[in-house]
Amino acid sequence: MAVTISLNDALIFLLSVTGIVLLVYLASTLSNINSILKDVKYIVSKNKNNIDSTISSLPGIASNIQGITGEVREGVQTIAATAETIERNLANSSGSISDKAEIAVDYVQIISELVKTGINYLSKRK
Repeated sequence: MAVTISLNDALIFLLSVTGIVLLVYLASTLSNINSILKDVKYIVSKNKNNIDSTISSLPGIASNIQGITGEVREGVQTIAATAETIERNLANSSGSISDKAEIAVDYVQIISELVKTGINYLSKRK
């Protein structure tokens, strides 16, 4: 007794087995998705009050964020202005210090000349 299987029959069998495997996999996947959705539904229903209060407080939070952003912007502008003022004062001070140092050196030279002249006068007088 010889059994012949045609190529057409083999492909139909292979496609049928593949289809059955895919249907089982699809059923398993849908079952997992259903389980996940049940868990999500339970969590959402359990925390409904918290979610509602959070959503209702969002406009206030956004307003606070805008206020803080404005205050930070003003603070940064104030810091920048202060830094510019400090920079100008340091530049003026360094210029002023160098001018005063030159004046002090001139005074020291004048005083030293006066002392030399006084010493020379006193040494010639003796």
